[in-house]
Amino acid sequence: RWFMSPLSALGLSLDRFVFQLLLALRFIPLVQEELQNLLRSLATRAVDFRRLGIRPLISLALSVGERLLANILLRADQGAEALLVRGGTFLPAEYFRPKTLLTASTFFLNFGAGLLLLLVISLRHKYGAL
Repeated sequence: RWFMSPLSALGLSLDRFVFQLLLALRFIPLVQEELQNLLRSLATRAVDFRRLGIRPLISLALSVGERLLANILLRADQGAEALLVRGGTFLPAEYFRPKTLLTASTFFLNFGAGLLLLLVISLRHKYGAL
């Protein structure tokens, strides 16, 4: 925490930033493990990617990505429940709302993320089906 103390001059809440950093570092091995499990399951099924074609390949990639996200969110939910069992508390939603108004850069980032989400949903609708 003391190493990041110069960031407090920028107006960052160090406690919150360090906690987010620790959580992110905690989840990196979990994400890697989930991805390895999914890739291992593909290898077990002996999927030949060269013979699939573009549509089934996109469908498979979307299905694996969807499963990865579901598994990661399940792990995050389990971590949150474990934190609550150990005495953590819920914070009100106002704690997470930004204190500043929406700037042009954050607007464009949010707009781009929304477009990317719509693209993935449309690809999932067109090519993928579980």
